[in-house]
Amino acid sequence: GEEKPPLPWLFRRMGKVGAGGLGAARGAALRWCAAVAASLGPDGLSRLPLSVPVALLLPCVLCSDAAVKVDDEHRELAAEALEVMRGVLPGDSFGRAFAAVQKRISGRREQRRRARALEAVVDPEKAARIKIAKSGKRSEARKRKINDYRTGKGKTVSAKKRAREI
Repeated sequence: GEEKPPLPWLFRRMGKVGAGGLGAARGAALRWCAAVAASLGPDGLSRLPLSVPVALLLPCVLCSDAAVKVDDEHRELAAEALEVMRGVLPGDSFGRAFAAVQKRISGRREQRRRARALEAVVDPEKAARIKIAKSGKRSEARKRKINDYRTGKGKTVSAKKRAREI
């Protein structure tokens, strides 16, 4: 017969979808994390290893983080899921799990930062190309913003005509 994937796989998968998914998938993963925490309750979660609350908290913490680009709807959903978990997890275990998640997130960010710095030293030409591409994107965005502002102002009609109409 066909074997079902083990539970740790399911928790990791839902965490990945909640942390990096888009649209309905991310929302469903956040709701799932809150529902699992609520259905396990304080007794169920206290019997499980710390990795389970950490896996449930990770997508919620990532979505509520200001540094990550997330829709407002998902940010609110993540905040609600965090409140559910704060209520369900026994006092100190929520704090420990939350600290573990924060440490994991900051560690990964620091690792990526170091890798970028090392790449700039190892391959300066590639780093320069990336820098030029980023500055190009920034200037394009600035031009787009200015253009949107102009069209929003109604610059299609000359200032003289506008003055006459008033």
